[in-house]
Amino acid sequence: MISLLYGENDFELKKHLKKIVSEFADANSTEKIDGDSITIDDLPNLLSGMSLFSQNRLVVLYDASSNKDVWDKLADYIENDNSDTQLVLVEASPDKRTRTFKQLQKHANVVQFNNLNENEAKSWLLNEAKASKVDLTATLAEKIVARAGVDQWKLHFALQKLANTDEINEQSINEQIEASVQANVFALIDASLQKSPQKVHKLVGEASSSEDPYFFFGLFSSQMFQLVALAVSDKKSAEVAADLGVHPYPLQKLSSVARQLNKNDLQKIAFIVAECDDQIKRSGAEPWLLIEQALIKIANR
Repeated sequence: MISLLYGENDFELKKHLKKIVSEFADANSTEKIDGDSITIDDLPNLLSGMSLFSQNRLVVLYDASSNKDVWDKLADYIENDNSDTQLVLVEASPDKRTRTFKQLQKHANVVQFNNLNENEAKSWLLNEAKASKVDLTATLAEKIVARAGVDQWKLHFALQKLANTDEINEQSINEQIEASVQANVFALIDASLQKSPQKVHKLVGEASSSEDPYFFFGLFSSQMFQLVALAVSDKKSAEVAADLGVHPYPLQKLSSVARQLNKNDLQKIAFIVAECDDQIKRSGAEPWLLIEQALIKIANR
């Protein structure tokens, strides 16, 4: 039996893999191997050989697609699989155009793990809290997701931290949970669009103490581009996200502010962001200073 587990949601993927391993009859015959550590010559013994302890084996092969020769040759074994070895391929983002991936779709159990959207993350967090006997309301779950983002590992550890506090409220959430880069970017976008330069100054000070300015600006400019695209489109945020090939979560959060912008606003914002991008690349000035200046220009538009 062959399985392919892949996708960006590492939390759910590892949870599923753990279940497969725990259900396997003989733990002594479970092997975990990195794809870049083997060659084509290793495949016959790896996929067809017997364990010293059991005729049945479970082989977990990680990132085999990074080893092109091995990945290409796997297609032959998948098509003609008749061994007692249970093979689980674990991949982040395999190339769906390859023969091996297509063979896996035909002959293997293929499971894709996508990141949750905002609503799914809130529901998951509430279910986790209930299972852990942690008192958490829907409103507080929403605040946790807004601060930590939709990554389930971050939400998992956030819930563990909050479970040890005397009371879960907005203050404890802000004190115990580090804001994600996404949350910091959105807070600054919101402050600038709400024309609050004082809040922009405060938030830039907080972000600059923990974030890389170049990564931050890259995410900020990307969000602003998506905001403009959303503002000029008649489509729903999920459809715009699909058109742009981006995750729908940020666009869901931006949709409310996008409706407040007129054509003049959009032109000014686009010019200010482009000007800041050019200055960061060419001027040699302190990048956080340039970012703050750009945000304050947007707030004072």
